[in-house]
Amino acid sequence: MPLTVFDLIDLRSFSSLWYWVLVALTWARVAQTPLGVPYDMVTRAAPGQQSGEDLLHETGIQLRRRHARHPKQSQIIVGLWACVITLLAALSIGYGSELALSLFLLAVPLALVQLMQSRAARDLIALGPDLEAVVKRLRRLKRWIQVLALIAVFVTAVVGMFYNLTRTLF
Repeated sequence: MPLTVFDLIDLRSFSSLWYWVLVALTWARVAQTPLGVPYDMVTRAAPGQQSGEDLLHETGIQLRRRHARHPKQSQIIVGLWACVITLLAALSIGYGSELALSLFLLAVPLALVQLMQSRAARDLIALGPDLEAVVKRLRRLKRWIQVLALIAVFVTAVVGMFYNLTRTLF
């Protein structure tokens, strides 16, 4: 019986330690840098000190970087994300692909995080360089990202356990 590439590479996700390490590292990274600003800068920021100026400067850099894209480029990125998520949903639901399902359960919440960060960026641009407002908005964004991460990891774990119990042989 000849071996195929798929026999050599294990494409199971939910029963793989590496998938769960990837999930944990992804959510840890996303939660620690709301809007691309390291959260330790937010906790150290104090009015009238260098740490507050550093936070405003870093936030300004991230906001300019995020909004430096041409609007047409942003539309293309959103369209590509929609295509990828739709493809993953079709492969996981229609064809029963475990790898596609696991990537779908990771991609959809990350797309929601991008939406939350875009709204926060728009709010921060409207607020201007006010340190208290920036700190408050970044703290609120981090809290909501953590809530979303908790829900996403819980749903992924439940779906993964269900998938392993129904599809694998003991």
